[in-house]
Amino acid sequence: MAISKNNSRVNSAPRAKQVKRPTGKARSRTGVSTIVPTNLKLFSSRRAFVVAGLLAIVGLIAVAFSLAASTPTYQYSLRSAKNTNKDVAFYAKSAEGFTYLAYKGLLARAPEAEATNSSVQKLAGDRTSPSEVLGSILTSSKVSSRYPNNKDFITYIYMNFLGRAPDKKGQDYWLKQLSSGRSRQSVVLGFISAKEVIKANQAALLSLQPATFVETARNEQKKRGDDAKVYAAQSARYRDIAKNNAKYAKARRDEIAALRNKSKSATTQSDLTSAKAKLKALTTFADGARRNYTLAVDAANKARALKSAALGLQKRAPDLSAATVVKYSDSAQSAARVAKDAYIATTGYPTNSQQHIKEIQQDLAQVVVGPGGRIMGNRTCGGDLPPCYVMNRESGGGYINLWNGGCVLAPGYTGRISPCGTSSASGKWQFIRKTWGRYGGYLNAADAPESVQDARARQIWNGGRGCSHWQACGRRR
Repeated sequence: MAISKNNSRVNSAPRAKQVKRPTGKARSRTGVSTIVPTNLKLFSSRRAFVVAGLLAIVGLIAVAFSLAASTPTYQYSLRSAKNTNKDVAFYAKSAEGFTYLAYKGLLARAPEAEATNSSVQKLAGDRTSPSEVLGSILTSSKVSSRYPNNKDFITYIYMNFLGRAPDKKGQDYWLKQLSSGRSRQSVVLGFISAKEVIKANQAALLSLQPATFVETARNEQKKRGDDAKVYAAQSARYRDIAKNNAKYAKARRDEIAALRNKSKSATTQSDLTSAKAKLKALTTFADGARRNYTLAVDAANKARALKSAALGLQKRAPDLSAATVVKYSDSAQSAARVAKDAYIATTGYPTNSQQHIKEIQQDLAQVVVGPGGRIMGNRTCGGDLPPCYVMNRESGGGYINLWNGGCVLAPGYTGRISPCGTSSASGKWQFIRKTWGRYGGYLNAADAPESVQDARARQIWNGGRGCSHWQACGRRR
């Protein structure tokens, strides 16, 4: 493909013989370059032929290798550009112009509206490189499979772009380029940028309306930032819910553990019922932590996808910063990690609490219950506690839920005088409320575990100095 020194043509045919006209002006047949007048002789004879050939080859190589490098970046800015003189280069360098020439060269026709819109969105909206877009068109057109022979391929695109067959020099050059490893895609890119191709398709290019898309790459990048912000807020909200669920699940677990830690003698059937209800609530909260962790991760993944797309666009178009998208995406990832930690913290709660409930059941099975529902404690006495004879005479042998030494009332009785008698004395050591003094937070001694009743007994007994608090004190069996 021979190119003139001013890069205005893709190819020129051999010089036609000049025929003198009455006017004295030389005219050329179709295919003769219009850049250099045909009657201008720079050299003569054989030397002129050799020098002209060398110049053609040098010009050809220089232009051929500069075409792909000078392929314009099809950015979305043509609508605001001024083009009062209908400069055809203005249209050729638009995304629409590139698409038109690509289809003309590869498919011998203009692109349909849908194809143009798709290509323009990639070039002007997504800032996809022209080479990548052309590669897609080349693949879909199946031209390479229809013209596996390079010579046929070169002839095909010459006819499509310029409406004529290639001259021998141009054909030889491009065949050599292709055989040396240059891709057909690169060759087509060179043709699209060539002035001769643009000029040959001038009428069609001038009829285009460059930059007709409404949404620009900048708007698309901003939308990604807005969407990433929404996903970050969602992930943060799910994180907070997961944390609250984990908090409530932990509280229920601790409450079940507290019931388990009561002494065997103080454990009641109501404790077991309460523990089971708390386990049900705990399981609900743990499931909530897992569910909201999953939602937080889903939102974070959507934000991550936007981040990937935004960074890809920023790489192609550095003026379109991805900073906002990255900021909110990273925020969403952080929230998802916290939600995950909250969920993981709850994973062992149900199992641990089920074990506690099992132990409570075992404790209940080991409690000795006397007549009328009297629960016997461990019968610990003596030492720093009041003597065993005091315990035996006060509660009949260490029953921890007795009132007035004989009957049983429901835990938490608040009456001033119990139905069992005129006294408020209760528990293993038969403390009256005044002496008991709401020890451990319990209104009545009979409401407290045996360990708490024993602790109060140690205080009151005080090494024997508090013996007067018990009527049985000083008596022997």
